[in-house]
Amino acid sequence: LLDDSPLFVPVRVHELAARVRQRVKTGLPDLSIEELIVEMASVRQLAMAFDLPGSENVVQIPVRYSR
Repeated sequence: LLDDSPLFVPVRVHELAARVRQRVKTGLPDLSIEELIVEMASVRQLAMAFDLPGSENVVQIPVRYSR
């Protein structure tokens, strides 16, 4: 699956982990699958995107105004 990714498009780590979970029977937790994907993408020097699903994972960053 990782080798099928275009070179200049970031590997969407969470999305790819979900696809691996659907296709491969494994006892590994999702976090471990994501760690493997990051290691493999790093070795291949591929760009990565760490998008998490759901709005509950969004962290608000306060805006600082200059004085």
